[in-house]
Amino acid sequence: MITTLSEYALKAAIKIGLNIHSFHRSEVDEQIRSAFEYAINDWSKHDVGITTRINLKQALEAYAQSPASFESTDQETQDFIACFEKRLAESKHQAAYNYLSRLENREQHTQIMATIKEKDLDPRDIERYLKQLPIKEGQAKADKAIEDLYQSREIELPLRETLQIIVRNLFEHSAELLHEIEELKKSGNTLLADTLESIRQVVIGKSDNSLTRIYEEYEEKRNEEFIKVLRELIEAAKTKFSFDEACNFYEKLIAIERSLKNLFGYAHLLHSLNDFTKAKQYYEEVLNVYKERAKKDTETYNPGLAMTLNNLGLLLSDNNETKQAQVCYQEALDIYR
Repeated sequence: MITTLSEYALKAAIKIGLNIHSFHRSEVDEQIRSAFEYAINDWSKHDVGITTRINLKQALEAYAQSPASFESTDQETQDFIACFEKRLAESKHQAAYNYLSRLENREQHTQIMATIKEKDLDPRDIERYLKQLPIKEGQAKADKAIEDLYQSREIELPLRETLQIIVRNLFEHSAELLHEIEELKKSGNTLLADTLESIRQVVIGKSDNSLTRIYEEYEEKRNEEFIKVLRELIEAAKTKFSFDEACNFYEKLIAIERSLKNLFGYAHLLHSLNDFTKAKQYYEEVLNVYKERAKKDTETYNPGLAMTLNNLGLLLSDNNETKQAQVCYQEALDIYR
């Protein structure tokens, strides 16, 4: 019998994990499959049996879920993943590379948030530290400034490491944007390309413009790419730890596209900022929609329903609403029985 909240949460998470569906763009899926086949040939000069292919595919799926934290004690699997990463870095697999890089950045962002919470820091305080860094002069000088702060004992080791990860993420995010900007220019979409370039300049500290002002300028000329820009603004704001702006952009996004994905994403952000009341409202809205849709199509909507129940349970647990959290965890488990 399950007796603790942690056991409820763990079992629910495992059940949900076994029912992961692919929501990647078709281009990303195709490029991941292509890189996989190339990596197979690089890894072994002989024909690879079906059992080995299945094992490597399972390892790749685990890697794709958490690129930053993936580990394998099997040397052959490690060698294969190394081959896959080399193939993924090729220009013909750029969309897949960007997708997995973004997953890795988000995973690292989650780890940063956990560290900040552990050290009892307000996430918004990070912006103050970032403003002290010469980010516009490049990653090397920003890293040196962090080291100088540490050597002068102005910051402690955990904060130094956290700032180093944030700076690395800023420049990785800039590189991703740069590639997307180049592709947009090739396709003739100069409005979106120029807007993303403005965002990129803010991210790397070469513009004093605010992300909010970029949004306001774009809103005057908005077109069918409006939603895409808002999503990029949200990602940029989170990368810069500018959470007030991120919340503001989410409100605008939801106002024009009140989708389950957007509502769930905003609830998750609010939860991470300890705004339990507002996060709960959005989770419950998502939950009600999933419940109604699951009545007609359980196969499609039950995974999302269970995931939302699990997240709501975590929120309630964080807010010391133990009994209600336990109910949510149990409902999530019941879906997969």
